[in-house]
Amino acid sequence: MENKVYYLHSTLEIPLSEVEDHIKNLNPPEGLDSADIKRRSNTLIISAVVEDSDLGKYTPTAVIKGTVTELKLLKELTEEEIEALEPDQERPMDIIEIATFKGELDAILQNTAFQYQMFQVLCEIAERGSKGSLEAIFIEDGQLKVVKITEGEVKPAVIKITEERKDVDIENGVNWRDNKYIN
Repeated sequence: MENKVYYLHSTLEIPLSEVEDHIKNLNPPEGLDSADIKRRSNTLIISAVVEDSDLGKYTPTAVIKGTVTELKLLKELTEEEIEALEPDQERPMDIIEIATFKGELDAILQNTAFQYQMFQVLCEIAERGSKGSLEAIFIEDGQLKVVKITEGEVKPAVIKITEERKDVDIENGVNWRDNKYIN
């Protein structure tokens, strides 16, 4: 049985520089040669790179898709620096670019060729995160597994069925055996 991701939900927010460092120094999972990271405006695309493959020339490999936002943080100043500020002068700020991976499976992890390997890369990125979580249900080596990574820490997780079966009202239902409209 092939390794496959069935369910994925993510709310990850990670500094873009950490994601770029991780991809640059990536120890790729088996089957991948590396990963390529590109940015188009505020969209971040991390693509699987596979050199020797039986894939067709036009078969798209899996990509991790996210967005990049800017986060403004007030600079830490000493008391002397705060006192030296003019009354109408704003406190200096640092701008940090944040990579966000938010949504369900198809919104974050696109295309099926090498999807499981890119899922492994996404889990590694999640373990570096300090905000948000990643939850997934997947098949690995023929076994159904689950993972939950919250704020960079792998947490214990279980698969749980949460909806209860609805009772069927037999008396008010259609009696197909004695229906005069059916011959």
